[in-house]
Amino acid sequence: MRPRRGAAAVEFALVAVLIVLLAAAGTELPWALFQQARLRSEVRVAARAAAAVPIDDDPAATFLASFPGDTATATVSGTPPSRALDVTVSRAPRALLGAGLFGVFGLDALQARHTVRLEDQRPEAP
Repeated sequence: MRPRRGAAAVEFALVAVLIVLLAAAGTELPWALFQQARLRSEVRVAARAAAAVPIDDDPAATFLASFPGDTATATVSGTPPSRALDVTVSRAPRALLGAGLFGVFGLDALQARHTVRLEDQRPEAP
């Protein structure tokens, strides 16, 4: 019979690495999905708020002011009364554990896009 001293420690070291990776992935992936859902919600709310600004104000500038520090674009297309505001925001994900596993999952940037119809808020002519 061969001596087995230290075999349990080696087996534990091999299995522990897999357990730690699975635990990290099990926390980081849901965190990334939560951040994506939150970004979508923020973009939708900001786009709706920008669509409600008076007609003389710039809805694109109003939207962009909501996302300082993020890569955001906003364009107004069409002519009154059928104008639309198309917005896109990209944001780097924040790691929960600091492990930086987002790159492993292909989540280098979170992105959300939303289009909202702008109401023509000019008073009707009598």
